[in-house]
Amino acid sequence: MSPQELREVLRLAQRRRMTAGQTLFLQGEPCAGLFIVLAGMVKLYRTSPDGKEQVLRHMPQGESFNEVPVFDGGANPVSAACVEDGELLVLSRTTVAALLQAYPAFSEAVVRVLASRLRHLVALIEDLSFRQVTGRVARVLLQSVAPHEGVGAGAEQKARLTQREIAEMTGTSREVAARVHDSH
Repeated sequence: MSPQELREVLRLAQRRRMTAGQTLFLQGEPCAGLFIVLAGMVKLYRTSPDGKEQVLRHMPQGESFNEVPVFDGGANPVSAACVEDGELLVLSRTTVAALLQAYPAFSEAVVRVLASRLRHLVALIEDLSFRQVTGRVARVLLQSVAPHEGVGAGAEQKARLTQREIAEMTGTSREVAARVHDSH
């Protein structure tokens, strides 16, 4: 987008401070808008009925999230929580619709982001379905040196991962993730 178009997006967006541990929204709630991370990091996750958490992706600075409900008008498909203090831009559904009509470059960027998210989800399904826990933990740990889609995506921006965070990304318990991590 041109500098003028970017200024317009910034003018229409709301800035929001975030603190580590803060929940931004929950899966199933009405759409809160399109979010762009200006600083900090956000994790996107799903929670099972029994309370188990599956982290789908970490969103570092410069990434956007919550596109699906912005476009289809449905509820949030995931929950979002802040991993680090930071700042967000929030664009309402109406604002996003106006930007899509006014700026072809914005529309093209959205299509690229959605295509990237689809690739990530396919890789994540592959990792969770076809890799054993050892392979999933290894892929999360590899993020720091060779970022890739799938399990652990976005975690390369985090300085240090806890055993609990590794477990949440790999779809296992903290104890199993710790055993796998400690054995290698």
